[in-house]
Amino acid sequence: MQALLMGSGCYGVAALQALQRAGVTVPLVVVSSDDANGAYGPSLESVAAASGIETARSDDPHRDSALAARIASAAPEIMLCAGYGGKTSTHLFKATRVALQAHASLLPKYRGPSPSNWALINGERETGITVAKLARQPDSGDVILQRAVAIAADDDDAALRTKLCDAIISALDVVLAAVKGGAAPIAHAQSEEITFFPAVTKRDGHIRFDQSTESVRNRFRGVTPHPGAYTDYCGIEFPILALAADGGSAYDDLPGRVLFVDDAAKEIRVKTLDGTVRLRLVDELNRLGAIARLHEGQPTFAGKATPFSAASADGEAEYDVEMPTDEELSTYGEFPDMVVMAVAYPCNAHCPNCPYTPGNSDIRLKYGDASFMSPELFEKIADECGEAGRRGWLPGGVGSMLRITGGGEPMLHPHGMTNLIAYAKGVGARVYLNSNGSLFKDDDIERLLECHTDNIEISVDAGDRVTYAIVRKGLSWDHLLQTVSRLVERRNATRSLTTIEVSVINQEIVSGRIPEIERFWYDLGVDNVIVRKFLTWGSSTNIDPNTSADPLPYLDRDNAIPCPYPFHRLNVDSRGKVEVCGFDIGGRTNMGNLKQQTIREIWRGAMFEWWRTMHRSGKGGDIPLCAECPDWKYRSWRHNYRKALTNAQSRRDASWATAE
Repeated sequence: MQALLMGSGCYGVAALQALQRAGVTVPLVVVSSDDANGAYGPSLESVAAASGIETARSDDPHRDSALAARIASAAPEIMLCAGYGGKTSTHLFKATRVALQAHASLLPKYRGPSPSNWALINGERETGITVAKLARQPDSGDVILQRAVAIAADDDDAALRTKLCDAIISALDVVLAAVKGGAAPIAHAQSEEITFFPAVTKRDGHIRFDQSTESVRNRFRGVTPHPGAYTDYCGIEFPILALAADGGSAYDDLPGRVLFVDDAAKEIRVKTLDGTVRLRLVDELNRLGAIARLHEGQPTFAGKATPFSAASADGEAEYDVEMPTDEELSTYGEFPDMVVMAVAYPCNAHCPNCPYTPGNSDIRLKYGDASFMSPELFEKIADECGEAGRRGWLPGGVGSMLRITGGGEPMLHPHGMTNLIAYAKGVGARVYLNSNGSLFKDDDIERLLECHTDNIEISVDAGDRVTYAIVRKGLSWDHLLQTVSRLVERRNATRSLTTIEVSVINQEIVSGRIPEIERFWYDLGVDNVIVRKFLTWGSSTNIDPNTSADPLPYLDRDNAIPCPYPFHRLNVDSRGKVEVCGFDIGGRTNMGNLKQQTIREIWRGAMFEWWRTMHRSGKGGDIPLCAECPDWKYRSWRHNYRKALTNAQSRRDASWATAE
């Protein structure tokens, strides 16, 4: 009997050992790009090679024709995934007799790529492993066998993973023996008690002290040895080698206050919310003593307070004060009001504050194999959005709004963006086009207006030539004015129902000039000028949040007002993968794939329902991805695209009435 193993790291090594113990031949091991020698032991690739097993490195074997052919030629009866960080295609595992997954949690709890880290961070006393059938959606297959694993008080992630690997081997011994004996594994569906946590990143290793001693210690354990714990002392970042509780309960000082510095031992003692902890730091440059002497006689602090608190903003915020009603929370329970489509990643501009611009992130590089959404996928999505209106899944019997955007310029789409939009309008979808306005030709404008594209938003970010050259680097100011003027002129002449908007990000370079920018564009005849908050997308980019000119929040996340996005919008990338919201441009979440599933199936599925339940119950901040979102406070249940469109339609109709 032969098996294809797909995996990485210690879990992949454990699975390989189990296969070898069971006497199963492994002709090929496929490792994902995250497989490497490191804190958790040797890589799967090196262990397999030492056993004389052929290896291949790929995050998407189905798209690698040579590798797919090699897998087919091996004709494995078993496919086993363990710690694999790439994609597992249904085409691969349906070609085998048994397709299994070994996951390091008691599914459906702790779905996601870093379950042991989060179990420790959350202070769990027990976790475990699951052997399940592979399914189209990650970590969602029917459960075959589970093993519980106790978490000791002094376990860090390396110690816990050692236990989990032993449990994986033990469970696979049982399952593989049954498979070799010809028995089909007996499995049962996962329960509805789903929790999901994304991959841990360096940001998750930041130790703050505005929490209990136990919480501080749990986070240290959960990120040790990877991605590693660190904190800051007087603005200087220090990796943490060791952290231990130091003393009993105490509430008589400010959390984060550094009470003692021992620069010889490279240690500091820090006040937590309810006690103190002692930290041993990496201080190769001997900065601890210098910092302590510089601030002698003054209180010093470690662990920056969360930058996401609305209370830190100057001025009065216009909060969505009240909790949304049950009706507001359930209005789009059947189908999303908006489907945000990343149709293109290449761009003809180099805007300094775009999250996709090289230098701000490497996201575009990750989509080198899927620079544009295929016409087939676009049309499938448009069909479903139109159907939603006909079936009454949305209020008013209208289709869902297709927001056409992406990590680049949609009008670069090789199939012709206007052709795709005309198709979408023809099947009943609503369409909102985001563009930088640099590539519109006269026939594009005529086609967009003829099919009554619902809204065209041109991102301008300025009201003068000099500023535009900075914020929209690479684009022509003269061409922009010509395009917007032509759009307004032809829309008014044809009485197309299309609304025309321009948008401006309220950033430092235009600080105090928003009114004059608005006047400029209104004088040109646009229906609405959208002034957007400056967003940074958190750890997905290197954008400096200090360039914002308007930090006042809309939404009081500190009082658990839920983010509206999981209740209103579905985001899909050019590959068809659905992320939980627009903040996750780095693709850390995977809610399903529209190439294999329907929008409604994913929207009403267990993952979105869990996310909405957490926010509805005031626990959105307990979700790691949401906890680190610096842009949650800028979401709003009132200041949204519907309000902008209403304003645009009113101004359009008023201008027409005046003209008559």
